[in-house]
Amino acid sequence: MNISAIQANLSQSFRSRRPELVTLVSVFTVAGVTGVVLSSSLVLTIVTRPKLRTGSGILIAHQQLLHVLQTGVSNPFYIVVGWAVWLGGVSITGIDCTIAHFFCQVFICVETWSSVFLAVNRFVALIYPHQYRHISSNAAVAGFIVAAWCISAAIEIPALLGIGSYFGMRQFDCGYIRVTDHNIVAMHGVVGIYFPLGLQAFLYAAILINHRQKDQGGRVTRVQKKRFELFRLLFSSYLWYVACYLPFMVTIYGLPRFFFADKLRAGWFLTMQEIGYAGSPV
Repeated sequence: MNISAIQANLSQSFRSRRPELVTLVSVFTVAGVTGVVLSSSLVLTIVTRPKLRTGSGILIAHQQLLHVLQTGVSNPFYIVVGWAVWLGGVSITGIDCTIAHFFCQVFICVETWSSVFLAVNRFVALIYPHQYRHISSNAAVAGFIVAAWCISAAIEIPALLGIGSYFGMRQFDCGYIRVTDHNIVAMHGVVGIYFPLGLQAFLYAAILINHRQKDQGGRVTRVQKKRFELFRLLFSSYLWYVACYLPFMVTIYGLPRFFFADKLRAGWFLTMQEIGYAGSPV
């Protein structure tokens, strides 16, 4: 089947499911706008209030800026580019696809690793409180932020340079194209998503176990109780993130044929991710 025939079938499929398409676009748009407004408001609140400009506050503000980029720029651009090709036959150049997908994947990795460093911040604050001043210093916070970007760039730059795979137009879809036995897609999934999520789960489990032991022994100080409240918020955010975001990542990396077989289904998975960012407590 040639490209024109494939595109004709896709366009016909979208026309026959127009109500679902309208609903999908509406939900996606509302989630995106809500996410941008809420995340931007939280960033402004942290920046304008000196008491909130602590180590954890700066890390949260950085994470929320990434949410703004994801919900307001990366996800909308990615899905518009895809649908422009699927529906209208709009010509998307290789460089457009390369840059769009590269930054989309970098933002995803940076956000995930930033969440890990927030978990490390809470871990030290609650389990090793005497070391908290060091972990929340300006140098440490800057190091965490730089590390998140460096790790993400190291994961994605090989594909940008065409090593192992490259970013390009697949069948009406922008993504990884594998060219050697080196599976850069698997590396992105493991190092950029699954490992940091697992590391967060380990840190949060350690915090919960430690807090329960101290609480039962009556050794929880007032400061630790206050810090634990922020932990509750971060842990709720983590659970929400996993519920809304992980299905998208598991499906697109583990079941790519299932994911891309139905473009509207792929859109709903991406919309779940958008809702996850918009509704995240932090």
